[in-house]
Amino acid sequence: METQQEFWRKAKLETKDNKPLAINSSLKGVPVKITPQTISEVFELDDLQGKTSFPKTKYQTDFIERGYEDEMKKDTLQKGGFPPATRFLFHTLLMCMSNKTTEKSY
Repeated sequence: METQQEFWRKAKLETKDNKPLAINSSLKGVPVKITPQTISEVFELDDLQGKTSFPKTKYQTDFIERGYEDEMKKDTLQKGGFPPATRFLFHTLLMCMSNKTTEKSY
């Protein structure tokens, strides 16, 4: 949790022409840069050529290969069906894309 807080406390969004390119931060003094390319490579998404649709059987197979353990009902995936690292990624991405804002009051 402390590492996560350090990462987000230091995180800066890198943009070009108002388009996000990367999240730059550091952990214990080591620079960390997260780009769409690094996410695609680490999670072996093979999506950098710009796929716009995925057959249901293909994504079901891919998610099961990545550790998804829950039953796939209709077209809905549950975060809880994924291993912890993947679940954390999805949680982080959803938090980043959320239009909700919160303010801590102490």
